[in-house]
Amino acid sequence: KQWYQRRVAITAGDTAEGEAKRYFDHAFTLRDTIQFLRYNAAIDPAGVGAGVDLLRCESLNSLDASTCSRVLNKNYNLLISMAPLSNEVRTVSSSSPYHIGPPVPEVNSVWLKMWMYHITGCGPVSFLLAKGTRLLHLPPELYPYDRLMITTWGHESTIVNTSNVLMALNEALSHSAVLLQAYSKRNEAEIVYVTFPFDKSDVNNAENVEGDNVEGEESKKLDLVDHPALVKLSSCVDFDHSCGYVTFISSSKQFSERQDESPP
Repeated sequence: KQWYQRRVAITAGDTAEGEAKRYFDHAFTLRDTIQFLRYNAAIDPAGVGAGVDLLRCESLNSLDASTCSRVLNKNYNLLISMAPLSNEVRTVSSSSPYHIGPPVPEVNSVWLKMWMYHITGCGPVSFLLAKGTRLLHLPPELYPYDRLMITTWGHESTIVNTSNVLMALNEALSHSAVLLQAYSKRNEAEIVYVTFPFDKSDVNNAENVEGDNVEGEESKKLDLVDHPALVKLSSCVDFDHSCGYVTFISSSKQFSERQDESPP
């Protein structure tokens, strides 16, 4: 409890950046969500604090289906997946109790990425390589990039320097298919996470603000809400009744300099 009280005043921007900042953001989001659920008078009129537990999907999946269902129905009314799940982690799909979160692990799979690239007509330079393929050199389309992203089947992506990617890539291809993607030029990749459902009122308010009052990360997110790629994707995905985020990556330039272009 003392550790928690000391950490309350610290923001992720004060202590970390990059991937570490992302983990901080997830931790603080989880904390705020638990506080909201515990002390929300609308769902806890008695004010005694609604019960909230943090469960690991892996622990639940170690139980057989009937036992898992019995434990969940006895103790909980609602399940919420609070972190992005990899294709390695199978979520607990449940209609009783209700489950809010990714319905199947394929939501975080290579196939969904490729489907989104196809629908939107944009995305990073990508090559899907079959298991057993052996490369002697990289495809010419990847020469301008100094870092690449390697995604082996059913695992998290890793970022590798282009100078030594062939060894890691051929090793991965010996036991799995691999999605090889461009990531950054001159180590200048910029990533922005645009959360949904989108609040169009924020965009309208930002357009009416004079000067530089809307800056930084939030300004980029507001600009990207109306990006052509999201407009196309919204015709296939119900963003208004779903929650999550879409990742935009610019390999070398600031998003503010590329407002009329699709991210590479």
